[in-house]
Amino acid sequence: MLKATLIALWSSIAHVSASAVQRGLQNDGNYNITFIHVNDIHAHLDEFQPIGIDCDSSHECVGGYARLKTKIDELRSKWPDSLLLDCGDEFQGTLFFSFYNGGSKIASTLNQIGFDAITLGNHEFDDGDDKLAEFLQNLTFPVLSANLRTKHVGLGKYVKPYAYFAKHKLAVVGLTTPETIGVSSPGPGTTFRPPATVLAEQVARVKAAHPDVTRFVALTHLGYDEDIELARGSADVAVFLGGHSHTLVGSMKGSHGPYPTVVRNRRGEDVLVATAYRYGEYLGFLNVAFGPRGNVVGWQGEPIHMTKDVKQDAELQTQVKEWRKPFDEYGKTVVGQTTKELSYDCQWKECTLGDLITDVMVAFRRKAGATVHGAVFNSGGIRATIPAGEIRRSHVMTALPFENVIVDMHLTGQELWRTFSGMVDHLSIEGHEINSFLQVSSDFEVVYDPDKPVGSRLLSLRLGGEAVNPRTKYTIVTNDFIAGGGDFFFPMNGSSKHSTGIAALDETIMKYLKTHNPYTPPPMKRIRTPSGTTAPGASHVAFAKADGSSGSTFPIEDGAWAALAVMSACLTFLVLGLEYLRVRDGLR
Repeated sequence: MLKATLIALWSSIAHVSASAVQRGLQNDGNYNITFIHVNDIHAHLDEFQPIGIDCDSSHECVGGYARLKTKIDELRSKWPDSLLLDCGDEFQGTLFFSFYNGGSKIASTLNQIGFDAITLGNHEFDDGDDKLAEFLQNLTFPVLSANLRTKHVGLGKYVKPYAYFAKHKLAVVGLTTPETIGVSSPGPGTTFRPPATVLAEQVARVKAAHPDVTRFVALTHLGYDEDIELARGSADVAVFLGGHSHTLVGSMKGSHGPYPTVVRNRRGEDVLVATAYRYGEYLGFLNVAFGPRGNVVGWQGEPIHMTKDVKQDAELQTQVKEWRKPFDEYGKTVVGQTTKELSYDCQWKECTLGDLITDVMVAFRRKAGATVHGAVFNSGGIRATIPAGEIRRSHVMTALPFENVIVDMHLTGQELWRTFSGMVDHLSIEGHEINSFLQVSSDFEVVYDPDKPVGSRLLSLRLGGEAVNPRTKYTIVTNDFIAGGGDFFFPMNGSSKHSTGIAALDETIMKYLKTHNPYTPPPMKRIRTPSGTTAPGASHVAFAKADGSSGSTFPIEDGAWAALAVMSACLTFLVLGLEYLRVRDGLR
């Protein structure tokens, strides 16, 4: 309650500050633009249930590009001085991508809607540079990533550092997360430079090439916290529109902060940070008033929920349904039942779907006669919940869209300890930030204390009921992605020996479900804190930097929000009067 109240309070200030937003260039030199934005659609071309799986008649469904197009067309008509921007990760997540072996249907949809620019997300590289280049050559609007460095001819041809919009005297700079190297599959000649360095360089280059530009926008795929940090250190970029972290912001329940989130840059000026959750469930909508120097002087907006109240564009929805037909029948096959929902709420804790996946991997290898000690699986590879009741093939393929294969890894106990210590510290032994979590089979017992300093959080690691011996060699079942260094759990230099692909993970799980029908998930107790809880409180999700310091802690629990609310109540009446005067002068 306190959290929602505080968000609403600060959102109302932002709304007051731009309630009189006008269009175009004003007599006092202010200029107003509307930004419409999406991020992390992950191939959800059609409407879906909020848990991420296909829509059905028994559930209320949201999103889908047919709904988005209706609202986008409406907003563009009402606010002609607007830009429609995509913050990346269109790839990977439903059969619209995997069944069609790439992004052909995605490219067709984006072109039909008419985006003004897109920045590359990490998942655009999942099938390698060649496949991405094929996708990009079919797009009819700019593709951005200023920090991309590549030897691939196609990517070098189609990807640009920024887009220049002469009408608005504005430049949009694209930035892609450097984590792409560890969490996706770019080619050996593709790398990513530090975003902060590149952003400053590109601003200077834009100013030299286009002296009329005074307004800068960063179109990023870095994550909400990273955008906030980058905005605080910036000087000329007034708006950051981003994706990657799937962060919900706005006045709705469960929000992690206000929309837009307002921070001060190193000049002491307001900078706006905005993102629009994930899958297209929300459409970002932000009116911004720029002052003569390109600084923000007012704003108004809120993510728009794409519920059934928004009509679907008939032509686009017909096309989407046609694309569905070939894989719908294939996906309808029932492969088993589950007595309870199998949740994918796995980002920082154990989840029931993770338990199933890892237990199946161990069972599969032991049935084949292999001596294995346990299994691990990265939470980022799990993308949707499987509801209670019948489990269809489409449920499994949507929950596991990355076509992983099962492999065995051979690790010492010391290597295992370092791996799990890195997981709870969010920092690998090589110094890479870890933004995922490991799901484990029932063979494991992991105990950690998130309140302890980095390097001492892992308290206990047991396999088969016994403490892991640093000198003992263990065989661990996992997937090909993290065995190759993905998500930075294991070294990327190949020092951890692993087998080649043994079997397709999704097919292995479906075979298991047919013979364990119905499936009942066991109690979750594999990864826990000393108090016995299976996950830390939200305020404990603190990232360790390479220097050992702690980073941001989002989201904040209600206790912290309460403290902020007390301080806010003391400051609000002072700020509100000053804010009104500032906005009145900036927007009249």
